[in-house]
Amino acid sequence: RGVQSAGGEEAYREREFESLASTGIGLPSLPDGRRLTLELGSLDACDTGGRLWSSAIALCQWQQTVASELRGRAVLELGCGTGAVGLHAAALGARRVTLTDGGPAALLELVRNNIEANKALWNDADTEVHVVPHAWGEPADAAGLYGHDWVLGSDLTYAVAAQEALCASIGQQLRDVSAG
Repeated sequence: RGVQSAGGEEAYREREFESLASTGIGLPSLPDGRRLTLELGSLDACDTGGRLWSSAIALCQWQQTVASELRGRAVLELGCGTGAVGLHAAALGARRVTLTDGGPAALLELVRNNIEANKALWNDADTEVHVVPHAWGEPADAAGLYGHDWVLGSDLTYAVAAQEALCASIGQQLRDVSAG
């Protein structure tokens, strides 16, 4: 680890990051055979959210098993990264999808680009998909994050320090939809 490559520390970090992120494994096809198109981002510009991780692929596969339950529902994706999970839910028929991330502005722009690239996959012209900047632990009502039937997230954090704030955000959503 102490040896720097010819490309310097930044290039070393990018190569190490590439080896951890999903490469060569794509998202599952939608039931009609179409696929999401995702733009990915660099580690420097988008941090870890700019890559497609294997857990997002697994969560998209699982969503297909509950597609009838997602159809017509409101979905919130916490820590959306590229937006893959939420976009997949929209393509499966979710009525409203809110993609949130507390990452850098470049990551949020990446997600907006991915929404635009996949709009044709929504089965219903009334499907709403939008991005909301949201750092975990911040009040959900201030960001308009309320009224969701499903809360999804994949490979959200490996940092112990972030877990309390993440749990606070999940807790706000549970309180919003469940009496008591």
